[in-house]
Amino acid sequence: VDFFKRIEMVDKWLKTGPPTSFWIPGFFFPQGFMTAVLQTHARKTAIPIDTLSFKTAMTDRWSTQVTSTPEHGAYIYGLFMQGARFDTTSMKMAESNPRE
Repeated sequence: VDFFKRIEMVDKWLKTGPPTSFWIPGFFFPQGFMTAVLQTHARKTAIPIDTLSFKTAMTDRWSTQVTSTPEHGAYIYGLFMQGARFDTTSMKMAESNPRE
């Protein structure tokens, strides 16, 4: 299933341009994507890339609800964690639900 979703993501990207949010598990080498985000920001702002770092902010929106790109950086989705979950009500990590 992920293989076909990956092909669909890349095909849509090639035909319609960059998406408003990126499915991180769909990249074979996500570090390359993250570096590209840093490079794009460094070029846009004329800040040396080696002085930049990442900042992550969780939102309460699903990837389908994102209609425009952020001013800086990129929206991503598809991250997962083991032994915990993200509670969208409290916007914090929480204990995982039984059998999930």
